[in-house]
Amino acid sequence: MTTEYTENFNQLKQIFPNVEDDVIADVLYSQAGNVRSSCDVLIQINDPNYKPSSDEANRLKEIEEDEALARHLAESELHNANQQRRQQWQQQQRQMARRYPAGYPSHNLRVVPPVSRRASGSAPVSPAGTQGKKTKLRDIFRFKRSRSGSHGDTPVNAIGGHSRGSESEPPVQPVRPQTLESDFSDSS
Repeated sequence: MTTEYTENFNQLKQIFPNVEDDVIADVLYSQAGNVRSSCDVLIQINDPNYKPSSDEANRLKEIEEDEALARHLAESELHNANQQRRQQWQQQQRQMARRYPAGYPSHNLRVVPPVSRRASGSAPVSPAGTQGKKTKLRDIFRFKRSRSGSHGDTPVNAIGGHSRGSESEPPVQPVRPQTLESDFSDSS
């Protein structure tokens, strides 16, 4: 301890003989060694009805005003930040509305058309790679033909269903492309 601090401590101890030494030391330390402000704090501890001196009251008032100003500044900064975020969100929503008008699927749900391998610049698919596809298509074709119970004798309309013509209509001759059977034959 410095001699000045020791002198101030002894002076406070004489003024407040009933207060513990640790309390006096802590108050003196918290008031940066100032005897007058330490006296005011120690009096407030011992007498709750005590009003501090005008200098102390002014200092406390300034501290309260500073705290209120700091709170106000923090609240206004928070308000401005929230308002800026809200404006950015609204701007993004307007941009999305311009980019994707009502009824248009959102960018996350966009249907991307398949890219042809030839158009993308990669090598064409080898015949061995298409053989499995031809076999699968042939099986599907044969399955559908067996389920319909027809072997090409029943006319098929453009939508894919069987024609149900009335007796007054002439029968429609089925259109059977010649390449269909050859495309699905095992001889390729």
